[in-house]
This record gives sequence, C-alpha cells and structure tokens, in this order.
Amino acid sequence: MRINFLVAMLLMSALLLSSPLTASAAPKYNWRMAIEEVPGSVQDIYAQEFSKRLAKASGGDIKLNIYPIGTLGTARDVFEMVQDGTIAFGILSPGNTGGFVPENQIFSMQFFFSDNMDVNKAVCQKSKALDILKGIYNKKGVKVLSFWPEGFQFWTSNRKLEKPEDFNGMKMRVMPSPMLIAGYEAYGANPTPLPFMEVYSGLQLKIIDGQENPLFAIEEMHFMDVQKYLTMSKHGVFFTSTSMSADLFDSLPADVRALIEETILGMQDFAFEAQAKLNATRLEKMKKETKNKFEIVELSSEARAQFRKASAEVLNTYYKLCNESEASKKIGPMLAKEIRAMEEKIGN
Repeated sequence: MRINFLVAMLLMSALLLSSPLTASAAPKYNWRMAIEEVPGSVQDIYAQEFSKRLAKASGGDIKLNIYPIGTLGTARDVFEMVQDGTIAFGILSPGNTGGFVPENQIFSMQFFFSDNMDVNKAVCQKSKALDILKGIYNKKGVKVLSFWPEGFQFWTSNRKLEKPEDFNGMKMRVMPSPMLIAGYEAYGANPTPLPFMEVYSGLQLKIIDGQENPLFAIEEMHFMDVQKYLTMSKHGVFFTSTSMSADLFDSLPADVRALIEETILGMQDFAFEAQAKLNATRLEKMKKETKNKFEIVELSSEARAQFRKASAEVLNTYYKLCNESEASKKIGPMLAKEIRAMEEKIGN
C-alpha cells in the first residue's frame, strides 16, 4: 500500500511540473504586436520571426501575439494604440502615419533613395538623419526600434508609363500621404487616396487607373488580374518601422530593454533577405499564374532622369508639410548626402 501511495505521489508531482497551467510556464511579458499586412506578407514573416527570437532570447519570458491588418483597426488606430501603450509593438509605415510625424514623409520622396537595395540597407542602419527622425517619434510616444524596407515600389497601370507625361490625368491610388499626393501631382496625375483593402475593387471598377506597391503585395492582392502593365520603376522604397510604446519601453528593466534592442539588431539582415526572397518569388509566381498576360515595362536611364527632375521639386513640399521645421531642413539634405555617399562607397 505504501509503495502504491509513493508511486501515486510521484506521478502527481510529475503532472504538476509538466502542466501548462503552472506559473513557471506563463510568460512574464505577454504583448500584442499589430502589422499592416496580411498573413504571409513581408511584415508577417518579419513579425513571426521577431516573436520567435524574443521568446528564445528571453527563455520564454516574452510572448508576442501577432495581429494582421484590420484586426485591431486602421494603421492610424495602431499608431495611436502604440502611443498610449494599448499595444506594445506595431509595424508602422511612414506612408500611413504622416499626420502624426510629418518629418517621416521624406520616405515618400520618389526617385530619392537608391535603386541599389544594399545602399538603402546601409543607410537605414547608419543614418544620422534617421536618428533625428527617431527622436521626433520618441517625443510623440513611439520608440522606433528600426527602419527597414519591404522592397522597391513598382507601378501597375492600364496605360504604359514610360515618362512623366504618361501620368497626365491618371487616377493613381496612393496611401494618405501628402508627399505621395504631391509626387504624383508633379507628373500631372490625379492621386487618389484609398484604403489598401479597397484597391483591387477600385481597379476593377475603374475608380482608379493604377497603383504602387512592392512586388509581393501586387501578387498577393492579385492586382495584375485587373491591370495591363507592370513598370519596373523602382521609383521608391516601401519603408516601414518596427516600433514600440516609448513609455512601455522606458518602464522595462535594463536587461529586458537590452534584449529587445539586441534582437532588433539581429533582425536587420533577416528583414532585407526576407523581402528580397519574397519579392523575387512573387514576381515569378505572378508571371506564371497570369501566363504573362501583362506587359513588363523597363524605364530607360533617360526616363529615370526625367522622373527624378520632376520629383525634385517635391522636397519643397516636404519642408512645407513640416512647417519649415529645423528638423526637416536637417533630415532632407543630410539623408540625400548619406545616400549619395553610400552609393559611391558600395556602387550604384
């Protein structure tokens, strides 16, 4: 009888130790992270990997719950929730948040960043101009842990786009970014803000004539099913940011803050490799699925020069959007200089 009792007690102890309901199994930090895209996107791939790395580095003390686009509200809603600490993390894209931080609209300048992604990667990691921008975010209650690109922007359309005049009168879908609007107005287009999830129906119903996005987004949203041309413009880079509630970050113990920042640093190469792989894969998939029914347009060097010249005037719009702030006057020229210097170092 005594032996059976001891066996029973040992079995009970083993069950208690292995039970997921024990206090030791519960994460110390159970945080929410919102992204602006659908499952399987670059942001989702990034967020899932970030979640795994945080969990591993913290020994299970940190758990991230990922919420795709629309789950917690619009991109603007997510920014405000990160601001007030309702959620811990958000992937926040400047194109959606210019109303909160006008200075971030420098990312929406067309033909401003390099068409060599290695250059853009290096600038993101070492830019003093972007450090100034991070300080502005911080004053708004959002700590930008890193800026990173999801890929080059490309145009899709129902008319051939080979020079600025080809945009004349065209209804071009844009994110609600004053800089994007000004950029397309410089070509003579009619920029039309529209929520991302309404773009396909907008193209289908001729509410808009074209749109811009990285290749992975064009494929996963099936935009080429309702468009004739894909212009390999690389006219811009779709930048986003991994951000956190500044108050929450500052309230954490020093070792937890260091762990988050170290994990972010380790995510830099992953982010660039993930976007490159996904965009290349999605382009081939798009060609196969549509049986090459759309035409791919390559811009000549002469055409790129024309677009760059037309876009240059938009930098003045940037300063005006920022009320001629001292920060914007520093960020614009400083960032341009950093990009050109990095192109000379790496090669364009």
